Amino acid sequence: MYTTYNDFIPYALAQCLKQTYDNTQGVILDNSTDPKYIKMIDDFVIAHPNVKLVRDSQNKHAKAGNLNNYLCNGTHDYDYFVILDSDELLENRFVEKCLKMFYYNNIGILQCNHISGQNNNSFMRTFASSANVFWP
Repeated sequence: MYTTYNDFIPYALAQCLKQTYDNTQGVILDNSTDPKYIKMIDDFVIAHPNVKLVRDSQNKHAKAGNLNNYLCNGTHDYDYFVILDSDELLENRFVEKCLKMFYYNNIGILQCNHISGQNNNSFMRTFASSANVFWP
C-alpha cells in the first residue's frame, strides 16, 4: 500500500514494485487534492495496469484517512500488507523478508523502516538495508 497526499515520485514507486516475490499487488492510496499529482498518479496507473488505485471520496485525514478507509472498507483480499510512503525505495527482496516477519511474528501489516540509520531493535536491524528514503 503506497500512501500519497499531494506528493508522488513515480520513479520511487516503480522501483518498489520490482520485487522478486511475484504474488504481490501494488495499491496506491491517494488523497491528493492537487490536480498535478492526481494526473501523475492517473498516468502511472495507466502505464502500470497491475497497480490498483484507491481514492477516498471523503478525503479525510490525508494519508492516514485513506489508509484507514482502505483497510476498514473490506474491498481487498490480501493476507498481509506492507505500507510505503511516497518517498521510499525498497530493495527487490523486501517483500520476501516481510513474509518471514509475518510468519514468525504473527503480524499482518509492516511499514517500511524510516530510521534505517538508528538500528536499535530487532525489526530495525532486519530491515535497515532494505529501505532507503528517496530524496530527489
